[in-house]
Amino acid sequence: MDLILLQEDQYQLEKHDLVAIIAEIKSTMELKAREKHVTIAIDCEKGSLLLEKDLIKIVIFNLVDNALKASAAEQIITIRAYWRGSRYVLEVIDQGIGIPKEHQDKIFEPFYVADKSRTRGNNGAGLGLSICQSIARIHHAIFEVSSEENQGTTFRLIFDQGEREGGGIQ
Repeated sequence: MDLILLQEDQYQLEKHDLVAIIAEIKSTMELKAREKHVTIAIDCEKGSLLLEKDLIKIVIFNLVDNALKASAAEQIITIRAYWRGSRYVLEVIDQGIGIPKEHQDKIFEPFYVADKSRTRGNNGAGLGLSICQSIARIHHAIFEVSSEENQGTTFRLIFDQGEREGGGIQ
């Protein structure tokens, strides 16, 4: 249902600091991570972007949720945001099971599940990354993914707009 709604261009993008959005949802993400004995580390440079706040929260929650599913106890998930020239980059990095190379080009397809043990009964319908991709398009942003099996995965969301500001959260 979310995918159908996300295809409509009726979103009002407003200037928001991504660091402030992450700070708003930090405790919820940490609570979920504690249940699995995983640590969430946050290292973000401030930056104002044109965003639809609730949609960006969905992306972050989804990426962190996927990272938690891929992680084992005592591992770390890092949320990092930084400037790369004029582009603002949001990364969610895990130390988990990784995504096999042969699956990496398909992970944003609706209903595609790379890890076949993640069936619908095991909290995976294969829609999360497809929804994230739709949200990225609404924000004129692109995803990059780098992953090595048994080494972890980095999801990078690159925004081609924004303004630098001082400060950040750790």
